[in-house]
Amino acid sequence: MNNYCLVMILPIIALTVCFSCVESSTSIEVRSSSVNKMSELIAHQRNDQRSAVEQDTSDVYFGVGCFWHVQHEFVDAERNILDRNDLDLTSRAGYAGGTKTDDEGRVCYHNPDNVAYYGDLGHGEVVSVTIPDSFANDFFTVYFDLFVNGDRADVGDRGLEYRSLVGIPGGRDSTLYASLASIAESKGLSLQVGVGDDPDNFGMNSVYLMDSLKFPFHQAERYHQFHDDFMSPPYGEDYNNLILEAEEDGRIVD
Repeated sequence: MNNYCLVMILPIIALTVCFSCVESSTSIEVRSSSVNKMSELIAHQRNDQRSAVEQDTSDVYFGVGCFWHVQHEFVDAERNILDRNDLDLTSRAGYAGGTKTDDEGRVCYHNPDNVAYYGDLGHGEVVSVTIPDSFANDFFTVYFDLFVNGDRADVGDRGLEYRSLVGIPGGRDSTLYASLASIAESKGLSLQVGVGDDPDNFGMNSVYLMDSLKFPFHQAERYHQFHDDFMSPPYGEDYNNLILEAEEDGRIVD
């Protein structure tokens, strides 16, 4: 091969290599774009599925002793059963089951001035959760699994403030009642219709059934939300700090 041929061939090789690089780079960009679009599509589909699942929901409250550990269990349930993230969580500690509030509509925890004390007003400690009706059985099971030998875990909690009660919209007339009663029975517990201001039911293997429309939930104070429980190791700062986002977006109102 003479020098003239070599000179002619080298530019062709260089041009071919150059085109190859462009095609390789373009191919990578296309694949990357496709992956990003696929990830967005999957995320969108998951959100659509979650929205579809949660179309029919009910606000339900559960009480069995101190509300601190009960809230922690239902936060875990929301995450594990419904795949909810921190901004989706609905579990709130509060009071329910009484017939009264003070003149300003308040229900409060123990305080030096005994203002609107929840025990005097007939309320017990509960946790409210918004659940899809199609997953009600799962949450009822979580609740009844909190019982130990038919009672609250901390037997030192005595008084109507710590009684066992569950509130569903409509009470016995609720579409959720049959499954609630069935799971209670399978755990050796009976449902007794609550009339409000009900006494402690410790040692009775029973749970008061409340109509949450007649006996509504009252959110507890800020410092009770996402609180560590005395009977368990600390839940950790990530759990305790859930109050910050919940307060910021209005799920918890001080």
